[in-house]
Amino acid sequence: MLRVLRTDLYRLFRSKSFYVYPVVVTFVLIISVIFSFKTTDETQEAAKAEQAGLVVVSSEENDIDEETEGVRKTPIAEFEAGFNDGYRGEIGYTDQNGKYVYIGWEALTESFYDGFTIFFIGMILVIFATSETRKGFIKNSTGCIKDRSYMVMSKIIVGITIMVCYVLEYVALSSIFTVIRAVVNGSSIRWKSLPSGSGPKYFGFVLTCFVIFIAIITILELMHEITGSRALGIVIAFGLTSTLLEQLAHGVVELLRFLFDILRDFDIGKYLLMENIVEGYNSEHYHPEIALTMSLIYIVVGIILSIVIIRKKDIK
Repeated sequence: MLRVLRTDLYRLFRSKSFYVYPVVVTFVLIISVIFSFKTTDETQEAAKAEQAGLVVVSSEENDIDEETEGVRKTPIAEFEAGFNDGYRGEIGYTDQNGKYVYIGWEALTESFYDGFTIFFIGMILVIFATSETRKGFIKNSTGCIKDRSYMVMSKIIVGITIMVCYVLEYVALSSIFTVIRAVVNGSSIRWKSLPSGSGPKYFGFVLTCFVIFIAIITILELMHEITGSRALGIVIAFGLTSTLLEQLAHGVVELLRFLFDILRDFDIGKYLLMENIVEGYNSEHYHPEIALTMSLIYIVVGIILSIVIIRKKDIK
């Protein structure tokens, strides 16, 4: 098992596709920094105009702090209130005046929300898994090992390795570009800690996200053993991580309700993996117990089926 894993990890770190993700993230962050310059300039001009009395603040705006009897919240107070009320967090959040840039623990979960990171994890895993068939490497592997199940477990561990590397790369690159943006804009960087008492819930959410990612990795490994197709594997990875398949599941449930008047009280969203994490740990759509249970079921069933398939199929 260890020999198979060492070989796979060696192939992974030698693969050019493995290094595509940090390049893409760097490009996206460069674009976001460029756009942030314009946004910061606009917010600063708006703040100056308001202070000079050139902009009238409408009473309909939801910017009145009831506890201070009608005194308008400062941008910092608005941000802190939003954060404590369940603000998802945004790497390099800038206040209205552009004076402060906030970073904190919430930066870690930014890579979980939109499916961008997990899509690249799935795509690179599919490319890695299918490359052994395309290059004929799998014939030598199966001839040198006693148990083909090692190959399944090795690929899942490779997927976990990709996941850890990409999440850490995202956080590191985002933090670096946050500092660059703050320096260029002349803003001060402030650390925003988690609201008091929310630490266990937040880190429980992080753990849930990682388990969900492992479940998706296991599903993609199973699809690889069933189909062996790179194109289909990437399509499935996109469908899982973009919530496209989950939206389809919602559509099927709604169709059954409409045609047969069934499943009226059934909330399928509780059982969908990505839907549990895309809106953050304070969302009403987040059900950690159900998400962890479903993920463990997918992991166990996926591993068992993958092992059964690889033991019985002919290696070409």
